[in-house]
Amino acid sequence: MPRIGSVSGRSLANASTRRTFIAYPFVSANISAIASTSQLGGGNRIDVVSTWTLTATTVRFVGTGIPYHSYYNSAAMIVPGVQNYNLTWTYRGGKAIEASGFATTAGTTIGLWLNGVAMFGPADVGVPDGFTKVIGFTYNAAYESSIELNYELGSDFAGGHAVSTNKYHYHDGSFFDAWLTGIGHVSGNYGVTGLAETSVIKYLYSGLYHADGHSKILGISADGYPVYGPYGYANSTISSSGIKRMVSGYTLNSPDSRIGTAAENTTQYPLGIFIEDYSFTASGDLDQHNGRYCVTPDYPSGTYAYFVTLNSLLKPVYPYIIGSTFYGTPAIL
Repeated sequence: MPRIGSVSGRSLANASTRRTFIAYPFVSANISAIASTSQLGGGNRIDVVSTWTLTATTVRFVGTGIPYHSYYNSAAMIVPGVQNYNLTWTYRGGKAIEASGFATTAGTTIGLWLNGVAMFGPADVGVPDGFTKVIGFTYNAAYESSIELNYELGSDFAGGHAVSTNKYHYHDGSFFDAWLTGIGHVSGNYGVTGLAETSVIKYLYSGLYHADGHSKILGISADGYPVYGPYGYANSTISSSGIKRMVSGYTLNSPDSRIGTAAENTTQYPLGIFIEDYSFTASGDLDQHNGRYCVTPDYPSGTYAYFVTLNSLLKPVYPYIIGSTFYGTPAIL
C-alpha cells in the first residue's frame, strides 16, 4: 500500500525521476501539464490537458479536476467525474495581504493542486460509515485521521474521494506517494496504470523539492497564495538558514475537553475524529491559517504561503493544508 509514511524524507522525492532535468522556475509555462490525451490515459480518466496561466494579479486553471495518477476506491459511494474547470481568481504570490478570517467551509474547494485536483479542508459535511451525527461536532475527513482511528471514508491510496458533484479532492497530504509513483487506486479501473505527477508537470520534473531541500509549490489556495509541501527555511526570512519540516501550531485537546458534551465517550468517538478536537496553541512554525510570511526559492523577496503539515513520521497532521480560516480573501472555486 503506497502511503506517505513510506517517503523517507526529501531524498526519495528528488530521486523519483530517472532523468536529469533543468530546474524550472515557477512560471505559467512550466506548470502546464502538456501531454496528449493518449499519454494521460484518455476515456473516463482524463480527456483534456490541464493548464495554468499566471499573471502578476491573476491565476487561471483549465482542466478536468482528475489527477494524472490512478485513482478511486470501489468502496466509495461516488465515482469521481470530470469537472471541466475554467477558473480565474486573484493571485497573491509574492504578497501578504491579510483579510478578516474567512472560514474554510466544509465541503467547499479551498484551492487547487497543480494536477487540478480540488483542495478541501478537514471538515466533513457527512458522517463516516458506522457513525451518527453528533450535535456540536464535525467529523474529520482527512485520510490520515481515518487510517489512524479506523473509520471508513471510501478514500483511495492518494487520500482522494469525491463529493456528490463527483468532484475528486484531497483533504490532506497523503497524495505524495501517488504523485511520485502514479499509483493511487485501491480498486476499480480508473487509470490503473497511472502517471506520476512528477513525470507530467514540468515544475515537478526534478521531484517535489528544490535543490536546497525546500519544498516546491504543490497548489494554489482560493485566496491566491502558494501552497508548499512540508519543508521550509529554518529562519523564515533567511534562505541560508537550513531546511526544517514546518510544524503545525495546532495540538490535540485533552479528553477533558469532551466532558459534558454529546461526544464525551472517547472510546466511541476517539480524540481526533472531530475537528473540534484540535486547538490552535501557537506551538509550531505556522500561524492559525497554517502558513507564514517567508522567503522561498520561488519568491526570494518573500511571500505569504501555506504549508502541507506532516509529523516526524511524515504522516499528515492537523490542519493538514489550511486552518479553519484563510489568511486572505478567498474566491469561490
